[in-house]
Amino acid sequence: MNPEDWAEAVGAVLRRRGLPWRQLTPAEVTAALTKGAQLWQKAVAGPEVSAVDVAPHLEEEFVANLTNPGKAPDRMPPGCNDVCLWRCRKPDCGYEWKAVLHSRALAGRGCSRCGHARVGAANSRPGLGESLAEVNPTMAEELIEVVGHPGWTAFDLLPTSNKTCQWRCPEPHCRFEYPAPPNRRTGQSSGCP
Repeated sequence: MNPEDWAEAVGAVLRRRGLPWRQLTPAEVTAALTKGAQLWQKAVAGPEVSAVDVAPHLEEEFVANLTNPGKAPDRMPPGCNDVCLWRCRKPDCGYEWKAVLHSRALAGRGCSRCGHARVGAANSRPGLGESLAEVNPTMAEELIEVVGHPGWTAFDLLPTSNKTCQWRCPEPHCRFEYPAPPNRRTGQSSGCP
């Protein structure tokens, strides 16, 4: 429908209802159509700066917009309050969670499962002078391996760690191998059973 026909149809409805209506001048028509086209273009084009412009990784992790289905992060400003479903892009994770877009784009929040694993790993590693090797070198010499953590040594363990380790008795006549976490050995001063 052309804009003039549409305006005439709206005018007829307004007049029937007793509301005021007047024909627009050609200049007013041009101004109204220009403004409408600008608003439409802005709505279609999306925001000047999108959430993807600020945080490009969101495009890979986006699953669905739960607040406005069909609207993706490239069509939303970074401060948007829409709740979206996200999927962790790490191949060994794939965890899905709900989060408000602005918490991802502006606050930098990501996969909570990966975050907990990262924090847990960081908290379980000793600082300078805190490792089993530095605190109890005699016991550290008995360490064979940290079960489930290839490459870890006594320098990677806290004396209070609950990670299962394989130990070898230092007595030459015994040399028995046994599993135990360091916290059980240091807390109870236990050694070879």
